[in-house]
Amino acid sequence: MKIEEIKKKSEQVQKLEWLESIANSYEKLIQRIDREKDFFRVTGISFQCRNDGEQFNLNPHKPIPYKYIRDGLAASLDGIRAEIESLKIDIEK
Repeated sequence: MKIEEIKKKSEQVQKLEWLESIANSYEKLIQRIDREKDFFRVTGISFQCRNDGEQFNLNPHKPIPYKYIRDGLAASLDGIRAEIESLKIDIEK
């Protein structure tokens, strides 16, 4: 294996570890939402459009139902898992 190939594999492994840490965080939060259900309240959102990030505070009087947050996290997690599997295949080539 050439040095350039080793460097590329090393970068891929670093990306894999990064993605796995994100997936782990999402899985833990989903488990917590499943455990807490209606006690899980989102009090703010950080977002970006075409600028620097912004914060938006939500009023907890009528919170966003936890289901939507959980579903969004689960959908994102599915995409991360697919990327992880694809990256593993590339690394093992």
